[in-house]
Amino acid sequence: MSVADRAALVVGATAVGAAVARMMADAGARVALADDDENKLRSLLPGAAGTGFSGPVLARKMDSASDARLLMSDAVASLGGLDILVTAFDVAADDEFLSMRAEDWGRVLNGNLTRVFLVCQAAAAHMARQQYGRIVNVAARDWLGWHRRANYAASKAGVVGLTRTIAWELIGQGITANAVAPGWIDDERSAAMDAEVVGEALQMQPIGRLGSATEVAGAVLFLAGDEASYLTGQTLYVDGGRSILSSLTA
Repeated sequence: MSVADRAALVVGATAVGAAVARMMADAGARVALADDDENKLRSLLPGAAGTGFSGPVLARKMDSASDARLLMSDAVASLGGLDILVTAFDVAADDEFLSMRAEDWGRVLNGNLTRVFLVCQAAAAHMARQQYGRIVNVAARDWLGWHRRANYAASKAGVVGLTRTIAWELIGQGITANAVAPGWIDDERSAAMDAEVVGEALQMQPIGRLGSATEVAGAVLFLAGDEASYLTGQTLYVDGGRSILSSLTA
């Protein structure tokens, strides 16, 4: 995919975020990885758990518009520009709807949605000045709704709606905005889940297995490349066919 020599900022030190950063770097992009959790970033450095992302890492807060603007300024300084933004936040606090605490609702909405708004706004301001940009937000198939995930579903539905609105408003400024909606993937969160829960999920996967962060990253790479220049405001499902059944079981 044509991301060679592009400057890309990946925000979110998750399994998907790390896979995107590595894949873009392998494709010739100049890539920085950012998160507000320095320990997560350290775990992705070369030699840590065999990962091996070697680009610049930025441990920065993202709680306000000024935080986001500072992050973009640091990214531009580190990369020599900013052409691509990928957000890959994945904050969860699952519970039954009637038992869910307001604190957990707010934490997930802030972590998965408000931070996406802030960094997209700051990045888009830079992209608009150069009349070029690619924004790819990692949502989730669960934006369609799932039990014990009211906060998570709402946050990811917000990401989809936000992405479509960004695409609409910035379509005349050389900027595209799209979302990727992964299904269940084999990562640290699924590994920590009860085997029975994972087995139940697999029964509803037409492909019969969990996905990988690398498979999600491939979709992100496509949307960030020039081959996808006529594609904006869309949500690409990478879920092993699970969304085929959504009208029946979601």
